[in-house]
Amino acid sequence: MKFTTFWVLAVSCLLSFFSPQVYAIPVDLSKFDLIDENDISFFGTDNSSALIREDTNPAAPYDPSVGPVSLLDFDLRIPLNALSLSFDYELVIAPYNEDYFDFYFGDLSAPSNSYGGHNEGTENLIYSGTINIALSSHTENTQPIVFALNYGFDDGYTYEELDAMGYPTFVGNEYASTLTITNVKINPVPEPATLLLLGSGLLGIIGYKKRKISGAT
Repeated sequence: MKFTTFWVLAVSCLLSFFSPQVYAIPVDLSKFDLIDENDISFFGTDNSSALIREDTNPAAPYDPSVGPVSLLDFDLRIPLNALSLSFDYELVIAPYNEDYFDFYFGDLSAPSNSYGGHNEGTENLIYSGTINIALSSHTENTQPIVFALNYGFDDGYTYEELDAMGYPTFVGNEYASTLTITNVKINPVPEPATLLLLGSGLLGIIGYKKRKISGAT
C-alpha cells in the first residue's frame, strides 16, 4: 500500500512539473484602426492595454455625427487552439456626462456588451469588470472587434444649454470621461499530447515495478 501511494504521489509531482506551459497571446491594440487617434494611448510592453479619452481637441468640439472614439480591427485572427478572448475594462463617466463603453465582437449591428449611462452626480461614475468571449466556434477564422467610448446625448450640449435644462456644469468637464482597456489577450487550450505521453510512460513504469516486486515475493 505504501509503495503504491509513493508512486502515485511521484507521478502527480512529475506530471505537475512537466506539464506544458500555456501562455496567453496578447492582442496588440496599436495595430488596430483608430478613430480619433489623438485621444488614444497604449501602454504595456505588448501594447495590449489602452486609454481612450473623449474628444479633447478644442478645435473640433463634439459633433454627434462623428461617432465615438474607437479601436477597431475588422479581421482579428483567431488561432486554431483559441479558447477565449478576455480583458479588463474601466469606464469613468465624469459628472453630468452621458457616456458608454460599447464592445463589439463578431456582429457589428449591436454591441456584445455595453455599459454606462448618464451621470447626474457630482462624482465620477465608474463601471469596471472583466469580459470573456468564447472563441471555440471561431478558430482558424477572423472576426471584427471594436472597443468604443460612445458619447451620450447630453455631451452634445453647450454649458449654457445644460444650465437652461437645469443641469449644473463644471468648467473642463464636458469631455472628461475615459475608458481603460487592459490585458486584452487570447487564451489558448492546453496541448494534452505531451502530458498524456509522459503520464502513460510513468504509469507503465509503475506497473512494471509492481509486477517485478510481486514476482520477487
